[in-house]
Amino acid sequence: MQASTVRVPTVAGQFYENNPNKLISTIKDFTRDFDSDIILSPNSEIFSLIVPHAGYVFSGKTAATAMSLAKNKRYKQIVLIAPTHNVSFTGIALSSYDSYNTPIGNISVTKNIIENLIEKKWFKINNRVHDIEHSLEVQLPLIKHYFPDTPILPLICGNVDTTLAKDIAKTLLPLWNNETLWIVSSDFTHYGLQFNYIPFKNDIPENLKKLDGGAIEKILNIDSAKFTDYVSRTGATICGRNPINIMLNVAEIYKSKGHSLHTKLIDYTTSGELTGDFRHCVSYASIIFYG
Repeated sequence: MQASTVRVPTVAGQFYENNPNKLISTIKDFTRDFDSDIILSPNSEIFSLIVPHAGYVFSGKTAATAMSLAKNKRYKQIVLIAPTHNVSFTGIALSSYDSYNTPIGNISVTKNIIENLIEKKWFKINNRVHDIEHSLEVQLPLIKHYFPDTPILPLICGNVDTTLAKDIAKTLLPLWNNETLWIVSSDFTHYGLQFNYIPFKNDIPENLKKLDGGAIEKILNIDSAKFTDYVSRTGATICGRNPINIMLNVAEIYKSKGHSLHTKLIDYTTSGELTGDFRHCVSYASIIFYG
């Protein structure tokens, strides 16, 4: 029998606490004063979340508040889709790992779904991409905390144009149901010289909110074409734009079949609000899709 393989953390102790007790305490603190009942009715079906993936000190609360809304729902699996930051490729990178380790325990992988996806175009095993990608890993401790026994389908998204996004969406459409939670990992605007993106120099906090607000509006309206056009037109440095686009295409198909689907912005913040330095700033938003 082949030995079980485990993807080990690479940014534990850097993006989030490596100590299990401190990590659990940190996650609990994020939502200590958050009343989820004022956001959604208990009967709401949550299909998808867009959440950020920076260090927990910057974006952990924004991500945790969204995930906590779905913590009492029963899901058979979680589709976790994140962007690549380090390796350039086209399509979707799968992994051959049996589980993903976190400081608070392992998360099993939906191997049966991966075996089916390997047969599809644009889906390929690439463990190297998964080994070094923080945008997927940062979500794992939160998933383990809020959905302790739910397996994940870990997907890392590479280069995807409009046509390819639609094709991938059609392949993943069967996984959009009330037994599956989609978690899309994305930060929003990366502003500053380090990111080679300075579209304005004055009133940075206000202009950042306006810039991000334009993209968020397209997402809330579930409009993949207008979202893609907005990002292209403004150059908005939204690192998870491709995973977001794929998810929006899936949501559009779902709506086109007569299903009801609503959206809500749960939280929006920036690193500049914490550091006081808006010369180098990243924006974070959490958004839910529910029925």
